[in-house]
Amino acid sequence: MTHGALYQADLAETPLPEALRNIGALRTSGVVEARVDDVVKRLALRDGYVVHAASSVPEDWLGSYLYRQGRISESEHAAIGERSRFSKKVGVLLVERGLLQPPEILAAIRQHTEAIVWSLFSWSRGKVEFRGASLGSLTGRVLIQMPLARLIVEGSRRVPDPRPLLQRLGGRDARLEPSFRTEDLIAAGLEPDERRILENVDGRRSLVELCSMGPLQPADTARLLFSFRVLDLVRPSVAASQKNGPIKIRLRTAGDEL
Repeated sequence: MTHGALYQADLAETPLPEALRNIGALRTSGVVEARVDDVVKRLALRDGYVVHAASSVPEDWLGSYLYRQGRISESEHAAIGERSRFSKKVGVLLVERGLLQPPEILAAIRQHTEAIVWSLFSWSRGKVEFRGASLGSLTGRVLIQMPLARLIVEGSRRVPDPRPLLQRLGGRDARLEPSFRTEDLIAAGLEPDERRILENVDGRRSLVELCSMGPLQPADTARLLFSFRVLDLVRPSVAASQKNGPIKIRLRTAGDEL
């Protein structure tokens, strides 16, 4: 493990939702750094919330994001990019030039931060590292509050290929049973369709049966079930494991009652 790192993972072996769950279990503030080739993206984590995100890719920067969203023109994007080299924050420049109002900037920053976060869930390879930090460097920045549990649910829904997730659940014939507490559901902030999928988990239905029940498409249901397992809302069915285990035979003895 790199000196000073509290946690490290290889995304080829540990999907990002699992890595984030493990990092959250450390219960300390710090920075999650994800790296693949020359691309580096960072998430600032405080008290179980992601409060900031950054990327080394120019296309991920706020001005580029707003341009792709059609919020600013190409010439405005170019002008802001040039002036921001001289240390003025893009949000300030946008307000000064009358391109966006302060409430719009706050909403745009949140959407931009979320976009960086969601982009990480498409990575099937790369390294993740977490270091503890006080996050004092974020003073003066606009911060958001993304609960880590909810982030894991929504991020899992954005994983491109659900098949590896299904395998990590035990395959098509695996069975899950509920294991959540009410407070766990509050933290996960489940939407109605997500709650319905959780309610279908009963320890008897196989994964393929659960995925075919709706209300979402089977692939989306598989992604959600994986996030539920990561958050310990469900667990492998004890009854199913006992059913598939060795058969136990008890022999009656003379002292047994009839």
